[in-house]
Amino acid sequence: MKNKIISTSRIKIIHPPSKKASYTVYPLPNNPKFWLNRGKLHFKKKEYMDALYNFTQAIKLDPENAMIYRYRGNVYLAKKQLKEAILDYWKAIKLNGKDINSRRSLIESIRLYFGSELNQDDKFRGIHLK
Repeated sequence: MKNKIISTSRIKIIHPPSKKASYTVYPLPNNPKFWLNRGKLHFKKKEYMDALYNFTQAIKLDPENAMIYRYRGNVYLAKKQLKEAILDYWKAIKLNGKDINSRRSLIESIRLYFGSELNQDDKFRGIHLK
C-alpha cells in the first residue's frame, strides 16, 4: 500500500500505510511562518547566510511583520553588518513601537556602529532611516 497524499492550500499531509500512522506536515513555501521558523533554526546553528535568506523570504511574504525584521536584524548584528542591522531594527520599531527587544537591539547596534563616540556625524550619513 502506498502513502496517501492529501494537499490543501497551506499544508501537505502524508499518511503512511501502517496502522501506527504518524503524520508529516509540510508547510508550503508561500507561508511566512515556514521561512521564519527555518531562519530561526539556521540562526541557532550560526548558519547566518541561510538564516538571512530565510528571513528575507519571510519579509517578502509578510512585510508588515515586525518580528521578522528583528530576527533579520539579529543576523546582521551577528555578521557585524551594523548599518543593515540598524535599518531592520528601526523598521521593526516602526511597525511595532512596543517591541522592547527591537529597541534594545537598535541601541546596541548604534553603540557598536559609532563606537564610544556618539558625535561622529560622518558615520551616520550612511544610514537613511525612513
